[in-house]
Formats: sequence, C-alpha cells, structure tokens
Amino acid sequence: MAKGMRILIIDDSKSSLYLIQSMLNEIGYKNVTTSTSPSFAFKMVSDDPTRFSVVLTDLNMPNYDGMQVIKMLGKIGYKGGVAIISDVDHKVINLAVEIARRHRVFLLGSIRKPALSEELKRLLERVSLREEKEFANQACIPRDDLISAISNRQIRAFYQPKINISDSGISGYEVLARVEHKKSRILLPWQFIPSAMKYGLINELFYELMNTALSEIQAKDKQTNLSFNLSPLQLEETRLHMKLAEIVSSHDIDPKEITFEITEEHALSSLVQLETLNRLRIRGFRVSLDDFGTGFTNFKQLKKLPFSEVKIDRSLIKDIHRDTFSQTVVNSLYELAQCQKISLVAEGVEKSDEFEFLKDHYQKILIQGYLISKPKPLDKLLCWKKSWESIRG
Repeated sequence: MAKGMRILIIDDSKSSLYLIQSMLNEIGYKNVTTSTSPSFAFKMVSDDPTRFSVVLTDLNMPNYDGMQVIKMLGKIGYKGGVAIISDVDHKVINLAVEIARRHRVFLLGSIRKPALSEELKRLLERVSLREEKEFANQACIPRDDLISAISNRQIRAFYQPKINISDSGISGYEVLARVEHKKSRILLPWQFIPSAMKYGLINELFYELMNTALSEIQAKDKQTNLSFNLSPLQLEETRLHMKLAEIVSSHDIDPKEITFEITEEHALSSLVQLETLNRLRIRGFRVSLDDFGTGFTNFKQLKKLPFSEVKIDRSLIKDIHRDTFSQTVVNSLYELAQCQKISLVAEGVEKSDEFEFLKDHYQKILIQGYLISKPKPLDKLLCWKKSWESIRG
C-alpha cells in the first residue's frame, strides 16, 4: 500500500489540518481526508472500518478528545494505525500507550506540534512494517506439499544470532523455519506458516524444526541457547509442554537453554493458554514475549505473566536514535525489565545509529537484526561466527 494508504486527520484546528495535510502531500501521501469534528470523523470510520489505513488525532479537542477517539476505535475493532498529534510529555505518551493497548488499538506513536515531515514519514513507515508481517495472508504452499515436506524432512533450520550489547558476545540463536520445496527452492515463513495453521500442521512442523535444530547444533556447535517461535494458538494444546520436554530430553539438553517466543498476533486470554505457558516455565523452559509493541500485551500484564524475556519489535527500534516516542516506550520497558529481572532483546536492528543509541542508553540488552547477521543455515552461521569472534578479538 505504502504511499497509496488512506489517511484521516482529526483536529479542531483548521490551520493544523492544512499544515499536516500539506506535509503528507509533499512526502507522497495524496489520499488524505481531514475533519475538525471528531464525532463526524468517527462516523466515517465506523461506517467502513477498512476505509482508512491510518487515523491521526489531536488529543486536546472540545467535547470529544483524542482519548475518546482511541476508545471508540477500539470498540469497533479498527485494525489500522493510530497516532496522536499533540505536544505531550513522556507520561502522557506512556498512558496513551496503555489506553491504546487496553482498547486493542495499534498505536503508531505521537507527533509533536508543530509537526515535521520527517516525523510523519517515520511514523507512517511503521504501517508498512506491520503490513509486511501481514503479507502472510497471501496464498502459499498447498497442504499436500507441506505434509510431504514434513514427512521427507525438508524442514530446514536457519539461525539468527543474538548478541550482548555490552561486549558483543554471542548469547544465543533464534531458530527460524524454512521449507525446501521443489527444485531445492527455499520457502520463507509467510509462504508456509499460514497453511500450517490452516490445516492443523503447525505442531508437526514445529516438532520437526526442533529436532532438526537440536541435532545440528549438538553436532557442530557448542552453543545450545536456542529460541523457537510459538503461536498463542499452539498453547491451546494441553500436552504441548510434555511433548516439548520429551524432545529436549531426547537430545540431552537442559530446558533452561531453550526459549519459546510467544508471538503477539493473538491475545493470551484462555485458561488453557495460560496453563500451558505456566507449565512450560515449571518444566524449566524460558518463555519470551515476541514482537512487543505490535500486539495486545500491556505493561500491567507483563508484570503478571511469567515471561523471562521480552523482544522489542522492529517498529519501536527503527530510527530509535531520533524517535522520541520509541525512546519513551523502550525506556519504560527497560525499567520494567530490570525491576522484574526479565531479559530484553531489541530485534530488527539494521542501522549502526540504532545500535549505537541502544549501546549508549541500555547496558543490559541483547541485539538481534540484519546489522549483526541475517538468518543463515548452520554451516554459513559457523563461518559468520568465526569471523565475528575474530573481529571481537
């Protein structure tokens, strides 16, 4: 969608609307609708919740303020991005994040008045990042092909390292699934995960990936701190914790060296999900909340749920060195992580400026992203590891 996305701006000031619309037009966003009436604007959205990709709203408006707009957008299940236009301090931003999350609204950030085109550009790029993740809804591998790949051991493990920001030492690897398809073509997750979920094959695929990775890593590398992605829907399987314990036991690996990253695309709400989450921790596994910043978990829930790690989504890491909204959210999350003794991982680090900012401001954080290494099959990863360690000295 990118520059073709439809944007709605709500502000009781006509001059503010004109300035923001002009800046959006200048940076390539032409499909912009403005409204000085929050109630009328909300009616436009409620009549067709898919009409606008982004809603930009002022906070301070008479009778119907920005918090009310966020609340009502949550009530109708609006799936687009929402941003606040206001000159607010970090405490107001923190509260806005909490309110948006509790209403299950995707908060892009805040823009201080007078807005700058560069701020608008960075904020709207967050929508594109989210759309990339939702690309998985596209057509992908047929059911029979996926069954064949699992049966014929064509599930490949790719590894992406996580490093300690303080000394650049390797902390562990995230294990990512790939499928070797026809003519040795490697399929990416968006090309097969939706099929695995749709046809009830996700657990079989997951078990095959775990066995493959644990066998490979034991044979070729001493590093056994591995992370695997789990969907909240997989937590509905009441015997999941037993099966995972059997797999690591068969490879003679300590559960404490295995982390399961729970993605945030669905809220953790059912009793079975919470019981399975707790049983994984009881068994000794580490559990991570993945993609924090894009889903439903708020700071209050983080204090209650037994997570041992939180991964900050790329949308909050991108250009963090010059994005005050991201800095505010990450600062609060870092303080919470230190207080709760939770590990924190910044994922999607792609620029040296992002890395340097994180290094300067957060002493106890792990880094993961293309700046360090793309996901690689084990043989290529070990070559990278040798080079990385020689540079570190």
